[in-house]
Amino acid sequence: VHTTWPMAPASAGRRNSQLQSLAEHTRVVTLPLVVVGDMNITPFSPHFQQLLVDGGLRSAAEGFGWQATWPSFFPLAGIQIDQALVNSRVAVEHFTRGAATGSDHLPIVTDLVL
Repeated sequence: VHTTWPMAPASAGRRNSQLQSLAEHTRVVTLPLVVVGDMNITPFSPHFQQLLVDGGLRSAAEGFGWQATWPSFFPLAGIQIDQALVNSRVAVEHFTRGAATGSDHLPIVTDLVL
């Protein structure tokens, strides 16, 4: 998933609509489900929290501390906008960010059990 970058009210509205649509699709899935991507939203956002509730999801990063992923060139002031979300049929064993690869985002690495 790569949602719209919310740099203006209109683009933030598009991103929020994309998150609502994602929740509508994920909440009906009964098989193990993993959703990964640059969601352009932090875990603290009420829109992110609503995605989790409405979509029947949880963050794979939960319980593994703050993992800033953007911008890769200044991680001390970074935010976590790259997410891995799972439904109740997936267990999370580990979540971390990987080494820089040349992108402005740091990769995320998670160990999951289906």
